[in-house]
Amino acid sequence: MPFAVLAWLFLANCGAPEPPPNILIYVVDTLRSDAVSLEDEATSHTPHWAALAEDGVTFENAYANASWTRASMASLMTGLLPWHHATESRSDRLPETARTLAELFAEHGYSTAIVSANPNVSPVFGFEQAVGDFSALYARSEPGVVGGHELVTPSTVVSAEAIRWLEEARRPFFLLALAIDPHAPYAPPAEFDPERHKKADPTADAARTQSNISRVRERYRGEVAFNDASFGQLVAFLKQKNLWEDTVVVLTSDHGEAFWEYGQAGHGKSLHEEVLRVPLILRGANDRLTPGRRVERPVSLIDLAPTLLNLAHLPVPEGLDGQNILAPAAAPTPILAGLDLDHHNLQSAFDPPYKLVRNLATGTQHLYRLDGPASEARPVDPTLDPIAREAQARLNAALDESQARTGRTLPKSRAGRIPGRVEESLRALGYIE
Repeated sequence: MPFAVLAWLFLANCGAPEPPPNILIYVVDTLRSDAVSLEDEATSHTPHWAALAEDGVTFENAYANASWTRASMASLMTGLLPWHHATESRSDRLPETARTLAELFAEHGYSTAIVSANPNVSPVFGFEQAVGDFSALYARSEPGVVGGHELVTPSTVVSAEAIRWLEEARRPFFLLALAIDPHAPYAPPAEFDPERHKKADPTADAARTQSNISRVRERYRGEVAFNDASFGQLVAFLKQKNLWEDTVVVLTSDHGEAFWEYGQAGHGKSLHEEVLRVPLILRGANDRLTPGRRVERPVSLIDLAPTLLNLAHLPVPEGLDGQNILAPAAAPTPILAGLDLDHHNLQSAFDPPYKLVRNLATGTQHLYRLDGPASEARPVDPTLDPIAREAQARLNAALDESQARTGRTLPKSRAGRIPGRVEESLRALGYIE
């Protein structure tokens, strides 16, 4: 008998019946934290996410552990930092020795599925482990999935595919749905783009005028609002089928997006706040998920694995980098992130208000104070301030200590030949030149 069911029976015999919860992780690719409006559901441009926040716990300072999809999603699925799960560069795949959330839930009787609109999260790159049903929606112009005029699968199709699986899924279930919009190219449906008559080039440096940047961000916000509506379809289905109260719902993103704040656009090029800070909301019928609660202390995506396993009353494997962020005694720890992609080789550590960024390619490092007017535009000089100097030493020690935990490091695994349809989609999204 699966452990989750045994745990339920044990709790029932103790007078506290609590069936194992369903788990739904909804990941919005490329969603900056500040692109989500959670304050007022009635006036929000993301009303369904605002309603989720009202019904759950919002972590106001949540961070990805990498600034591109494959490395970040590997951290989310394993609870390990990039240098421990060893899935950092374009040729890397998640090692078979990785213990993913899908695998851990499947071992305890959960039916499992992944619906992915991003080819970086695919069987090609090792994300199929213990996944009963893997829906790969990233192929271009595939009949029934993407229309010939579209470049990527819209979030409405992701929600529809998730609903199709849920119609037949055995309970309890674990479902990860990854919707790719608002990833570039930004092309929201007409009803979500009131200024669609305006033109903008989201990539050309020569067009980096204020009006062009504003237009690019308008199109981005249109895709964000469109994805919120698609998420609403999924919520409506769960409520209609009486699954809502039995499901822990997670809303988050794999990384953010830069709009030339520091001379760069996109993601996977830096570890700035714009590409690391993401939304994170947890909602479920659990007394630890207090409706409307706001948590200010920083957390990151590696914390999701131990937190969700704990919510489901399942054992948490030893050796994870993350911690249960709902535990009363959860201690604040520096938020660590890494990027080893193309010619970018960076590590960062953040402990408010200080952030350290190390450039491993050049052997240099910079310390920033994020509560100051310059933020990451200008580093602080730690030699002029003993508090800053102590912060620099503390953050360097946190990175060094993590690097030294080699017992957590998985063996490097390389992807084999990439199928043509996957390669085409990666190229369309800018992952292959």
